Amino acid sequence: MRPSYQSWSREAKDYLMSNDSYTVFIKGKKVYSNLNVYEYMDIMENLSLEFYQTGSPRPSDIETKIFNELKGLIDG
Repeated sequence: MRPSYQSWSREAKDYLMSNDSYTVFIKGKKVYSNLNVYEYMDIMENLSLEFYQTGSPRPSDIETKIFNELKGLIDG
């Protein structure tokens, strides 16, 4: 069972509530964009379950780009 974000420290909450947005590519094709951290984690969980059930998409085929309003593009 995952801990609830309510039990996290203030610093961790501030980081998670940052203005980062996530874009997910599979085999070079953009499949999800402008995700917040919670949406991104849900997508990654779903993709991992799909991989274990079907063998696809392979983790090496998934790329994430992170954009921060203050810092710009962060390699992911």
